[in-house]
Amino acid sequence: MPNGDYNKKYKVISNTLNVREARPDKNGNLAKVKFVLKEGAIVEVGYVNNGWASIWVEGDMGYINSSNKYITSL
Repeated sequence: MPNGDYNKKYKVISNTLNVREARPDKNGNLAKVKFVLKEGAIVEVGYVNNGWASIWVEGDMGYINSSNKYITSL
C-alpha cells in the first residue's frame, strides 16, 4: 500500500493482524497491541505513512502494518 493512500477498504489475509495504539516511534519500537483482527476482517484505511496505516474497524481506530503480506485491497 503506497504512502498517502487513504479512504479505501482492505481485507485481512493473514491468520491474525495486530492493531496497535500508534505507529512505531522514531527508534522503531512498536506500540502496544490494542486488539487483534482475524483473517477475512474488513478495515477502512484512514491514511498510510511509512508502511503503517491508520484504520477504522467498527468505530474503533488503530494502526496496522500495511504490507501486502497482511492485507489486500477490495
